[in-house]
Amino acid sequence: LPGAGRAGSPGVPLASSRSSLTGNRAAPSGGGTMVWANAGAARLTPTMGSMNSKEFYRRCIGRFCMPENRKKIVARMKKGEADIGIAFDGDVDRCFFIDDKGNFVPGDFITALFAEHFLSKYGKGIVLYDVRASWAVKDTVEKNKGKAIMMRVGHAFFKQKMREENAIFGGEVSGHYYFKENFNCDSGIIPALLM
Repeated sequence: LPGAGRAGSPGVPLASSRSSLTGNRAAPSGGGTMVWANAGAARLTPTMGSMNSKEFYRRCIGRFCMPENRKKIVARMKKGEADIGIAFDGDVDRCFFIDDKGNFVPGDFITALFAEHFLSKYGKGIVLYDVRASWAVKDTVEKNKGKAIMMRVGHAFFKQKMREENAIFGGEVSGHYYFKENFNCDSGIIPALLM
């Protein structure tokens, strides 16, 4: 996507950032390092788990960002080892962020941040958000002259509504982020690069 790694308000250029990336032996374990290197990341510190497949499934699929499952990346962030922490789920269609102080950033706040970015980029547009989100999303979209549409949870519903409404962006509290420029599909890598 145009603007990846330099999204203006969402982040700093990758060339001047330090990233801590965790996938708990998921797909980003190998490919994520190459993506960051090719995008110009100055320093990348992989924080991979050491779980067998049964433990990985129990802890990471669907629950990868529960507090007990993000201890390693939070600890590294608190030590000041990176500027941003990025956690992916097993198939890399979701991601969450840990700030430079080790605080988990909820998905609705990330949705609001990206909504502001994409509304600035397009000038106007429709942003989808899920029913679990705080008022931060709707308020941010309306403040930036966009139209916010609350959705039921689920990627099938989001993808269909993205097409029907010609929406520019959509986000769920669960860490799914949908992009018009990605065929209305979700991705974990795109928001990580934009941030």
